[in-house]
Amino acid sequence: MKTIIVGAGAIGTLLGAYMTKGGADITMLDLPDVAARLNDQPVEIRTLSGQSFKVKLKAIDNPISIKNVDLIIVSVKTFHSEKAVSALAHLKDKMTAILSIQNGVDKEIILEKYFGRDKVIGG
Repeated sequence: MKTIIVGAGAIGTLLGAYMTKGGADITMLDLPDVAARLNDQPVEIRTLSGQSFKVKLKAIDNPISIKNVDLIIVSVKTFHSEKAVSALAHLKDKMTAILSIQNGVDKEIILEKYFGRDKVIGG
């Protein structure tokens, strides 16, 4: 299953790292400087127990380059949702679901606008 995580901030990167470590096919989507940094160096995750692991994440900065995906996970700040999600609208009929792991009230409404209610999973 191919998954795109939109937003490589703290939550998106943490989720991407754990999913990649578990064997999932994850690609991070963020701004050019963030994508370059992720592609250049592994991410180190440190747990509360003092253990850590490093993982190499794949990252891109051009949403148009995505041709197919099963799941999109949105982890950008809610006020960036419209811009981030509208750039992925070309995937509406090529994906199974879009999941928001954002705070905020209207995030699902924005996702429904571009992908339809049947594809949106609120979080």
